Amino acid sequence: MIYKGRIRQRKPVFEVTLEGEAASLGGEYEVMLDTGFSGFLYVPKQIASDLGISRESMSPVIVADGRRLELPTAECTVIIGNSTTTGIAYLAGPAPGLFLGMQYLEKAGLQLRLNPTKGRCELSDDL
Repeated sequence: MIYKGRIRQRKPVFEVTLEGEAASLGGEYEVMLDTGFSGFLYVPKQIASDLGISRESMSPVIVADGRRLELPTAECTVIIGNSTTTGIAYLAGPAPGLFLGMQYLEKAGLQLRLNPTKGRCELSDDL
């Protein structure tokens, strides 16, 4: 299956649905796929609150600039097309947006394909 996104400001961006502890509070969001982020999902605290996601524990993560941080975490589900994947979301303060990381690609069994010349990107399970 192929899920199409777009490249915005040189970054791959996809439309996803997120679900937290209360699935009825799920919502549609634009996320950037950040290959420098080792985790599953990075969620600003306000969006986590909107989804009914509350802190379950603290976990280490390596962010794109190489820093190792200890952040609050909780379980969250990411839905792209008919692909549903659940993992640990890192809940952060005011962040510039939502980020999917390398753990998401691994758990979902997807690969990222980019065509910056045409401004296109896609996630594919065709390895």
